[in-house]
Amino acid sequence: PLPDWPGTDILIAIPTAGEDLNAFYNRLSLQFFYGKSSTTNTEVFTADSSEIVAHELGHAVLDSFRPDTWSAASLEVWSFHEAFADMFSVLSLMQHEEILEFVLEETGGDLKKHNVVSSIGEQF
Repeated sequence: PLPDWPGTDILIAIPTAGEDLNAFYNRLSLQFFYGKSSTTNTEVFTADSSEIVAHELGHAVLDSFRPDTWSAASLEVWSFHEAFADMFSVLSLMQHEEILEFVLEETGGDLKKHNVVSSIGEQF
């Protein structure tokens, strides 16, 4: 089980926090926004992207275990937070057999090639 969330008793998710192509974790909530995609000119919602949701949740999970990293005045720690959240997202996708099979087909087995798992939130 996860330890208590550092900033709140209950971590809430706000799927339509406002108009902006962004998402974030702020110790009280996970907030997801919406806006027009510059490439497709359609309205997109960051909460509809499982990899973006997983990325933001990754920040929250790391914060729950290591709250001292949240406000550290260090570029290395901030970079680690982003890398942890990215890997949390990638690993959450890779637990699905269908996605693994698709990636292997898409790359011909060469995982160094660009693929659906390495394209976190690309539509945004």
